[in-house]
Amino acid sequence: MRPKRRVSPGTIAMIVFSCLVLAATYFVMSGIRKDEGDLSMDAEVLLGSVGELFAITQRHIDEGVQTLPARTAVPGHTKAPIASHTPVPSAQQQTIIPSVSIQPTSAPNPNKTFTMTFSGSIMLESSVVSGAYDKKEKAYRYNTILEGIAPAVHADVNFAIVETLFSSSSISNKDLVAPIDSLSAISVTGFDTAILCGQDALSGGEDCARETLAAFHASGMRTSGLFLPEASRRFDIMQINGVKVALLTYTDGVSSAGKKLVSDVKTREAMLHLFNADSVRADISTARKQGAQVIVVFLHTETNDAADPGAIQKKNAQLLADAGADILIGFGGRNVQHVEMLTSSSNPSHRMLTAWSLGTLVCEDRDTRGVVSGVLLHVQMTHDSSSGKLKIDKIEYTPTYCWRQEESGIYPFRVIRSNQRVPEGMIQKQREIIARSLVLIQNTMEKGIAVQR
Repeated sequence: MRPKRRVSPGTIAMIVFSCLVLAATYFVMSGIRKDEGDLSMDAEVLLGSVGELFAITQRHIDEGVQTLPARTAVPGHTKAPIASHTPVPSAQQQTIIPSVSIQPTSAPNPNKTFTMTFSGSIMLESSVVSGAYDKKEKAYRYNTILEGIAPAVHADVNFAIVETLFSSSSISNKDLVAPIDSLSAISVTGFDTAILCGQDALSGGEDCARETLAAFHASGMRTSGLFLPEASRRFDIMQINGVKVALLTYTDGVSSAGKKLVSDVKTREAMLHLFNADSVRADISTARKQGAQVIVVFLHTETNDAADPGAIQKKNAQLLADAGADILIGFGGRNVQHVEMLTSSSNPSHRMLTAWSLGTLVCEDRDTRGVVSGVLLHVQMTHDSSSGKLKIDKIEYTPTYCWRQEESGIYPFRVIRSNQRVPEGMIQKQREIIARSLVLIQNTMEKGIAVQR
């Protein structure tokens, strides 16, 4: 009797390896057939080939063969000769690389868009502050002063032009210096940056200026335009959506009270910047060298009740455009003036967005219709970092009205949007005034390029 041959360890390893290959191949090919129609294979053909492999393996076990025989050629097919110098990888060394479609990586977008909102002058004078007192609650509700415009204050950066100082001390001139708590009227509305470069910015003295800056910073707001003498700088640079924006702030003069309380000329010049042609050109040039991609200038000019820009305004604005400023925000006059694009006389390809005067957002004066009629200016722009060009996409405005109406012996001041439904409780006289106020602002802005939001 022929002795029964034992199965070698190599054969057992080959069986185990074949089972693993079968299982892996089945799941992979099932996935391919299911998910990739163009790459699918016939599962029956695959299983037939694997079955043939098992049949050969079993026959070799029965015959005691240690290695698999060379595969016979399929009839009708001729095997191409292989050059002697070309190495043939073994089955274990062969790697199947699937065909994968690689999408090209898109280039980074050099265009960066951002938005800014600018207010007219905010003056929290004594009557405005006292009007925020609530008799029922026996407390001041400063948030009521500007909460009516809060829905329109939602840009990437929201600038409040503030012509009031703040102090916790008792100040004799309460029309220039307000209680420090009243600052919340500005911060809770959505404004995040205070511009403090009016003629009265030093009218409370150096200590009051320090307290004002500290109060704004404690509220979470940034400041520009008023500086401490030991930390003076010519401009501020902020990042807005990845764009470096320089803020340059100037006033056309300093009040007599400011000169008296801050008598040292060098200290005054360090804390508040006077408009000067040579200084302006140098500041813009330096800001550009320090990486500023957009230059925004705030300029206080006393224009009183003028409905259109005067000769001094036009001269100063042209100087700024020629020096390379991108945006000019004018204030100081009580009335709103229109918005236009001003072309540089030295570089006709450069144009400066010019808001001649944003007028008054809130103050106690109600002598004229213009002083109770204000705007919020909204600007959307795109900066192309590859070309360095700035494109103004949108210039819009929100018309506002400073509403004052007696309530239980108190006269609260509340700034509201004049193009919205009037609040409940507004008397007929106020309804007529707000309607005329809206027409005044619309007629003024029609002279320029800003459109009503």
